Amino acid sequence: MSRLRTALGFALVITCYPSSSHAQILEIIQAAVTKVIVAIDLKVQRLQENTIELQEAQKKIENTLSQLKLKEIGDWVQKQKDLYDSYFKELQQVKTFITEYHAVKDLISEESAIVREYQQAMSLFRQDNHFSSAEIQHMEAVYQGILSTAGQLVDQVTTVLQALVTSMTDEQRLRKIDAAAAQTTKAHNDLQAFTRQNQILSLQRAQDQEDADQIKRMYDLP
Repeated sequence: MSRLRTALGFALVITCYPSSSHAQILEIIQAAVTKVIVAIDLKVQRLQENTIELQEAQKKIENTLSQLKLKEIGDWVQKQKDLYDSYFKELQQVKTFITEYHAVKDLISEESAIVREYQQAMSLFRQDNHFSSAEIQHMEAVYQGILSTAGQLVDQVTTVLQALVTSMTDEQRLRKIDAAAAQTTKAHNDLQAFTRQNQILSLQRAQDQEDADQIKRMYDLP
């Protein structure tokens, strides 16, 4: 700007000189003005270049920050995925354990019912004079067979539950437990059916109505 003011000052001075010097002075002024304009253009060009460089640098920074942010988000998502994968695996293990626990608990409960009902039945049959000693021995043998089967099922379940010893998957283990539970239920049903059969047989051997009523009370028959 100072050069431009100087050139303009020269232009004002032209009027003070004769015409012969006028052309030379004008050339000097034009040359000076041209230099000033070129200098200004160069400064403007550099300023534009600097602005472009700053914009590009800003974009690079923004891209870098975006990539870092995306990486952070990606890392966070992966961490959450790993966390919930682990959580669901643990949840599935807990669910499997609870399922196995209830299945085994029900099986043991039914095994206990088998033993309890056997003891009750045999205690009453031994008191029932409508059966002979041979028949009582036969009943005992049948009941012992049912109890033996039930005991073997308990042993099978015990073996299945030893996960460190067996190479079974959770699904295979559950299938084994379910199969043992079904067989235990069948053994229980067989025991109840055999008990009811003997109770009906005793009732059929009743001597009179009073005897029949006594048998019904003994076995809690309708």
